[in-house]
Amino acid sequence: MRDVNHRTKNHRRKELMVDGASPELRAALVTAARENSTSVNEQAVQVLAAHYKVKYTTPENGLRGQPGPSPHIERKPDTEKLSIRGPAQLHRKIAVDAAKRDGTLRGVVLEQLCLHFGLEAEPIGRRPRTKGTA
Repeated sequence: MRDVNHRTKNHRRKELMVDGASPELRAALVTAARENSTSVNEQAVQVLAAHYKVKYTTPENGLRGQPGPSPHIERKPDTEKLSIRGPAQLHRKIAVDAAKRDGTLRGVVLEQLCLHFGLEAEPIGRRPRTKGTA
């Protein structure tokens, strides 16, 4: 019998939602993205791919083969959340690193980005629950 989730397991790109990015990290990513004429997502993925030695090429947006994000997508305002969409292989390497170090995907991603930009990184383990969350 075929696994009903077979398509999701074979996608070449995966998304990871990372919340709690510090304003300093967000500003460093935005600045680097502007300097390199890329999106914040592409900048973050490039940093992570270089660290984990994963081959990464900038995806095309589907508009006549133009590189980069679609100009028709409305940009979201700056938030503490980063949506990092990159190769599935990168996601797997981050997950392995997090498991080896008893951390979370979020913690490992934020740590690597902070280290790249020379910022102080938070612990990579689970954060304590805040009041009002289940």
